[in-house]
Amino acid sequence: MNIIFLKLYITSEVNNAFYNSQEMGLAKALVEKHPDHHVDIVLLADGSSAREDSQDGRIAVHILPAKGFGHHGIINLDILKDLKADLVHLLADNMLYAPQVIDYCLKNNIKCHLYIGTLYTDSSSSLKQTASKLMMTRNLAAYKKVPVYAKTPFVQKQLNAAGIKAKLAPVGLDKESLVPSEGDVFELRERYGLPFGKKILLYVGRLEEYKRPLEAVELLRNLMDGDALEESANAGEHTDSSFHLLMIGDGELSQSLDERIKELGLQGRVRRIPKVPNSEMKDIYRACDFFVNFNRVEIYGMAILEAMVNGCPVLAMRAPGPEYLIDDGRTGFLCGSDKEMRQKIALLTRDENLRRDITDKARDHVVNNLTWEKCVEAFDDWNN
Repeated sequence: MNIIFLKLYITSEVNNAFYNSQEMGLAKALVEKHPDHHVDIVLLADGSSAREDSQDGRIAVHILPAKGFGHHGIINLDILKDLKADLVHLLADNMLYAPQVIDYCLKNNIKCHLYIGTLYTDSSSSLKQTASKLMMTRNLAAYKKVPVYAKTPFVQKQLNAAGIKAKLAPVGLDKESLVPSEGDVFELRERYGLPFGKKILLYVGRLEEYKRPLEAVELLRNLMDGDALEESANAGEHTDSSFHLLMIGDGELSQSLDERIKELGLQGRVRRIPKVPNSEMKDIYRACDFFVNFNRVEIYGMAILEAMVNGCPVLAMRAPGPEYLIDDGRTGFLCGSDKEMRQKIALLTRDENLRRDITDKARDHVVNNLTWEKCVEAFDDWNN
């Protein structure tokens, strides 16, 4: 069977150097389980020349120059015929051109299913939110024509509420990502400019409003603040003021973040690295003590998965993704406030046995339940 993975999102980052490629992870697991299948991954790039990168003969990556509206790509769909598609695995989400792809497949007797990770924009702009809702009214009507798979329980519920029966197929990690770093912690900290003998908080994500990166800086300030420490001590907690923060990511809040760090006098306590190659991220997790996530609209969280499998305990504000991935108090902690997060950090700081138990169980959960091999099994039309 010739299967086309079609992603309509236009991006300038198509070499997978700085993120864990979901398309490639799923494709590798698919052809391993079904050696008779061939996968063509079609990605869209802004201003990029068309090129192809073959993988072991059964996976090929096609990077096509595309035009569209913002990140919403529009291409000549005859490429599906050119690649002799038997099935199109469409990463539809809230893409403008998704209905046209569905209709093209139905007209040309090509099987098609959707794999959806989000339905509406995560932008805080009211204009973009309104436009997204209007567009999804049109898209949802088209989505009812073909089988639909949801990446998360949250999106599955949204689809079901819209009258679309969606099957859950959670995203996961590939085999390479499951192998933890064995690097020496002191050497790793030296490589990334991190202090020795300190507790390192780790933030990974775009510096955008909905990710709330400024709250990571406020958390650090509050952990160091005398009043906060006294309050924690009165609550019977062991506290440690020697915290530092590592932030991996870049975005529109970069300048605001740097200004806030300077305003609080935390320049010597915060290390910012705009980008780290994906191949090095497991070393980052190993070098740090706590992974913190403040996104209250997080629908999944690949970085959360990576932290869990690499022994970095996760503390996340409550949101659909963390609530699905984390068994609170067993494989990580779900928090409702800055104060609660500080309390959990203090708990893990003083109880090494609890820390070890949580990181062990978190890793086991990911390895046993959240891999691409498990995801492949959820799709009916390429397993029959």
